[in-house]
Amino acid sequence: MALLLGGLFSALFPASVFGWIVGGVIAAIASFVGFSLLFGGKKLAARGEETLRETRERAIFELAEARGRLLAASDVAAALALSHQEADAALTALAKREPDHVALEVAEDGAMLFRFAAPGKRIGSRVRFHEEGAHSVEDDLAEWDERAARSQQKKN
Repeated sequence: MALLLGGLFSALFPASVFGWIVGGVIAAIASFVGFSLLFGGKKLAARGEETLRETRERAIFELAEARGRLLAASDVAAALALSHQEADAALTALAKREPDHVALEVAEDGAMLFRFAAPGKRIGSRVRFHEEGAHSVEDDLAEWDERAARSQQKKN
């Protein structure tokens, strides 16, 4: 458009720079609007992704509350019409971002479950499930510390 108008005014006024000025102004305005739309679109897309993540997280917390605060990725996938991988990624990201409210547990059969804290509460100790029963991570850490201390005493 800028070239067309600039060429038209240059043909109408060949001894003048008026055509160049009109074409340049139109080109500058078009470039400004184009870059604004391009960068504004990227910001809008990022904001949309953030809104989608927040909405999914709220839905996952509501689903957890409705199902006794223990969810598997398959539960989330079925309820939110997501693939199993998307549901697992959403739950894992949520557990990383909200460690006081979401904990990962492994059932005796190896199934990965996500335990959610009650509203207004925090997850207590993390629990890992083994074949012989449940052990808190704190107990395991204390046992490892005792082993390390005994090993150090043997060396001395």
